[in-house]
Amino acid sequence: MFLNREKLFRGTGVSQGIGSAPALKYEQTKISVPTHPSSDTDSEITAFTEACERVKDANRKLYDEALKKAGKSEADIFEAHITLLEDEDSLIDPIKSLIASGLNAANAAANQFDEIIAMMEAVEDEYMRQRAADFRDLKAQVLRSILGLAEVDISRLDKDVILIARDLAPSDTIRMDMNHIRGIVCEEGGKTSHTAILAKAMGLPAVVGCAGIVASAADGELMLIDGETGTVICSPSETKAKEYGEKAVKLKAEREALGVYLNKKTVTSDGHVVAISANIASPEECRTSVENGCEGVGLFRSEFLYMDRNTLPGEDEQFEAYKKALEYAAGRPVTIRTLDAGGDKGLSMLTLPHEDNPFLGYRAIRICLDQPEIFKTQLRALYRASVYGKLRIMFPMISSVEELRKAKRIVNEVKEELAAKEIAFAKDVEVGMMVEIPSVAVMADIFAKEVDFFSIGTNDLVQYTTAVDRGNDRIAHLYSHYHPAAVRLIAGTIKAAHDNGIHCCMCGEAAGDIGFIPALIGLGLDDFSMSAPGILRARKLISGLSYSECRKGALELLGAATTDEVRETLKGPQFC
Repeated sequence: MFLNREKLFRGTGVSQGIGSAPALKYEQTKISVPTHPSSDTDSEITAFTEACERVKDANRKLYDEALKKAGKSEADIFEAHITLLEDEDSLIDPIKSLIASGLNAANAAANQFDEIIAMMEAVEDEYMRQRAADFRDLKAQVLRSILGLAEVDISRLDKDVILIARDLAPSDTIRMDMNHIRGIVCEEGGKTSHTAILAKAMGLPAVVGCAGIVASAADGELMLIDGETGTVICSPSETKAKEYGEKAVKLKAEREALGVYLNKKTVTSDGHVVAISANIASPEECRTSVENGCEGVGLFRSEFLYMDRNTLPGEDEQFEAYKKALEYAAGRPVTIRTLDAGGDKGLSMLTLPHEDNPFLGYRAIRICLDQPEIFKTQLRALYRASVYGKLRIMFPMISSVEELRKAKRIVNEVKEELAAKEIAFAKDVEVGMMVEIPSVAVMADIFAKEVDFFSIGTNDLVQYTTAVDRGNDRIAHLYSHYHPAAVRLIAGTIKAAHDNGIHCCMCGEAAGDIGFIPALIGLGLDDFSMSAPGILRARKLISGLSYSECRKGALELLGAATTDEVRETLKGPQFC
């Protein structure tokens, strides 16, 4: 029945698709932590230790489930949980000490977890603040195990639902009954939250950051969600239900129709060939991206090998990961970005200084040049893996020629060391760089003489060019790759690359923006690197574009004075 009480909400769409089903509000039973003193220290320590073992066993099972449902990088969340539960210095020993001082096991565990969570939430680094959710999840798991409390089961449902929650822990997300959950809406979380990552990997429509949804939605109330636009509708009108139902049918038909583009080259209607590559964070994602029709990997975010752990990955561990990705690529080029830590990507095993503005601070190539052994370990692993496929190495956050030349010197040192030890490596590995800082885009003609390729990182390039923090909701409307200054910097970078005989890729969000792709075709971009689900849709679009017409239209774009003028120009016939 459709009632006249439709309520519209807006959040952040993080996983494309339309979901429609009754709401199920998911809230775990509140845990009451007993505060009575311990009467038997040994038995309380045993209770805590056994609880940790039960939680570790549960996370091992979750790891196996995640590996099947989502992939290795998503499963690693649960491996990280196990590692955290084995951290004697930060967790185990302090809790045992609290028990020895007279606290019961549950109270001691709650106190120590709360201290860690408070410390992480106080950090400026957004990534680290979001990782506090891992500790909240573990805290709840450990306390429930100590107290013998049952968990709310969303792994076995008897009807289709849209899951509504304040937030979802990784363990919640991976347990979900995929046969009946038609979408997720969370009041908290962002694009880099585990809920977003896992929902996307499992193909579930999802919206996060949807303020007020928990209080407003009622169990059993019909919900509509659009995981692309971030739209959520409670008790939709019959008109809205029909509209979104038709959109869902259209999306399904479009996905099926895109299958004809799976094994085709990416070529415009007048014969101009470009490439569509994938952005990945693990070797397993390389395999799924190939299945989705990618022509290579334009960005392997190697920093994901370093995250959610207490020690740096060793050379052999990295070698195995890079080797596997190259083998999955089966001769397609794989561009691996060297460690890009700092900014919004904190690493627990690196003691990074507190910074008022970490995006302009000690991060990425700056860390690698300052701590060359970390850099050399990664480079040795990369070059050892290079014999298993077509590897490209890419440096992030380069801001000066001096930095680039220093990085290249270290590369040469590593190659000389490997050669001296008679360790095989490919001699034709291309070395390139990200163009994500305005100083580089302005001097692109100089940098192009120093490298084998460019890759434009629009996320940071736009942020730095417009002086807009891309994570700040209050000024989000000012952040846009349609800004005419961003368009000009992109155009100048591509031209400088071509003038110097090197190719130019783009691995930022702009590369997968259907509305912006015609502009990039006109500006001459060689390679579009995006998330795997967008590949075939982009290939279809490009196949219907005229390169010569888009080139003419690009001249108009470069004359635009405002973001709106850029958008309006892109609606012209030359871009259709």
